[in-house]
Amino acid sequence: MCMAAHVKKVGIAAIGDELYIRSIKLLGLSKILIIDLNAGVDMVRETIKEFLEMLLNEGIGLVLVQDTLREVFNEVFNSVQAPKVIYLPDIRTSDKFNVKDYYLQLLRYYIGISLEV
Repeated sequence: MCMAAHVKKVGIAAIGDELYIRSIKLLGLSKILIIDLNAGVDMVRETIKEFLEMLLNEGIGLVLVQDTLREVFNEVFNSVQAPKVIYLPDIRTSDKFNVKDYYLQLLRYYIGISLEV
């Protein structure tokens, strides 16, 4: 008996400032949202909320979010109905970013297990 897996193709979206979007655009993004980091927090929050609502109708399964927008994004993000989210650092904050700890934390969150490396 042969079992076949059905792989569902989902789109990838990204949210970040112009430099961040340019640096990850080659990943084959379906949708992008460029945020002006100098805009007011309320405006950024509302823009992200509208973008997420649009993504729900378009089959987007993964959203890459600039790490500096994490706090604002979490205020409007509803994990029950929205796609998976990965926060990635931008070029300006990557020197403060501990890659090993980040990916171990990501594995614990999505898989529910803790790994030691």
